[in-house]
Amino acid sequence: MARLGSGATDGAARRTKERARLVAVAVTCSLLLGPLLALLQPPPASARYPEPAGPRGQAAADPYARFRLPASARRGSVAPPLWYERSNGAPGWTERWVYPDLPVACYQPAAAGGTSASAWQVLWVRPSGERSTLAPKLANARMALRAAGSVFPASAGRFFGSDADLYRDSLSPRWVTTDDCRISVREVPAPADVYDRGPWATSDGGLRDWLVAQGFSEPNRKYVVLLQRTPRYATGDNPESGWQPHAEDYAASLGDSDPSLDNAANYNSFLFVAVGGLPKRPDPAMADWYGPTIAHEMAHALGALAPGAPHANPSNPGHPSDCNDILCYGDGYPGERYDVGCGGVRAGSGLAASRLDCNQDDYFSAAGGPPWAPVAEGAWTAQRWSISHSSFLYGNPQPTAAQLAAHPTPVHSP
Repeated sequence: MARLGSGATDGAARRTKERARLVAVAVTCSLLLGPLLALLQPPPASARYPEPAGPRGQAAADPYARFRLPASARRGSVAPPLWYERSNGAPGWTERWVYPDLPVACYQPAAAGGTSASAWQVLWVRPSGERSTLAPKLANARMALRAAGSVFPASAGRFFGSDADLYRDSLSPRWVTTDDCRISVREVPAPADVYDRGPWATSDGGLRDWLVAQGFSEPNRKYVVLLQRTPRYATGDNPESGWQPHAEDYAASLGDSDPSLDNAANYNSFLFVAVGGLPKRPDPAMADWYGPTIAHEMAHALGALAPGAPHANPSNPGHPSDCNDILCYGDGYPGERYDVGCGGVRAGSGLAASRLDCNQDDYFSAAGGPPWAPVAEGAWTAQRWSISHSSFLYGNPQPTAAQLAAHPTPVHSP
């Protein structure tokens, strides 16, 4: 019996040692394999495509100094559809088409519903086999983006002289920014065959779908895609048109005119603008050259033009027929028809061509309206989707976590 007891004790000891050895092996494997498995997991898009170094976007000690209007100017001296800034080194105020020095405040992440605030993320996309030109062109890119953003508060007559004003009701686009408050521009190399796949960047299997697969799919982000060079395909079905900027407009493509934050246009979408012509040396003219084009596509990405708008243009869907404003085209396109609905200005000409919705009745109607175009009681834009309601513009409410969950980014563009 003593020998049996001793054998049983020896067997138990051996089993205990074996379990200890197996535990040690498991711990060792975990320590060795854990980092390896972490390496195999794709990092988030923000980690894979970091913000490049570059010059600061705002050099002025007080970036609002040139836009802080006196009360008298706010009340009555600003004629439609102009917006004024103080001239450099000169007294008084001057009107501009766009404003490359528009202040950009640091991105404010906190929002309602425990979510991050809806914001625009800029991507610089290039074919993976081609050398990047972002670093020397970054200053001009940010200048053009600030100019594009200025179109929205200028169109609403919203003047602001501080961060508090900007956040409260400026209707200025909310940008994702760097730690020092510059517009974030993330470089993304894409496979050349995807980059040059048409007939649209939003076509199935095209660049938009590839970007979504890379993780640029947050429902509270709209992506401004700056293309390093012009893609090698003609957009649409007209080879003679060449490549044209374009955007996803869910209000139009899905027929969604819901005026609430549940409108599909209030969530993720992409726009694409080729910026190969940006020079490497800072050039203020780039603000006037690229700013209105980017703003035009931003308006589409926000949901202009919703179906059924009073001046929806059957000859050019997504664009109003009454001009002059930033979504109008000039005359001369076969089959397209426009009428001069705002102040007798020819379509596509003059400063008004850099303002949104000349009559504030089709796709953009700031609360109350600007002094020159007050929103009429019962106006279509007061009852249907207006891009001035978007959560991507400062001063508007944010969707809740439940609303964001109900609007996942589709794998393919609708």
